[in-house]
Amino acid sequence: MSPWWALLAYGGAIAVAVILLWRFHSRSWYWHCASLVLAFVLAYVPYPRLNFAGSPITDLLMGFAILLFLIWGLGGLLWLGFGHPAGRHKHA
Repeated sequence: MSPWWALLAYGGAIAVAVILLWRFHSRSWYWHCASLVLAFVLAYVPYPRLNFAGSPITDLLMGFAILLFLIWGLGGLLWLGFGHPAGRHKHA
């Protein structure tokens, strides 16, 4: 398999995560924490030994999902740390 496929898959995961953060901003902190937990679960729990287990396409898809959840989770938590600009919210 060409290394360009890995570059495309992992670069696409980072791009999708950054676009989601840019478009929808940060959600509640627990969604980003759940995303980080899901990324670590996908990374460390072995998937079942089926016909597709261990194939390069499966590895790319799992890597895509892990990187997407990891970047979105970390990015959202870091985005929350910056807070909101003063005067943006109007209270009644």
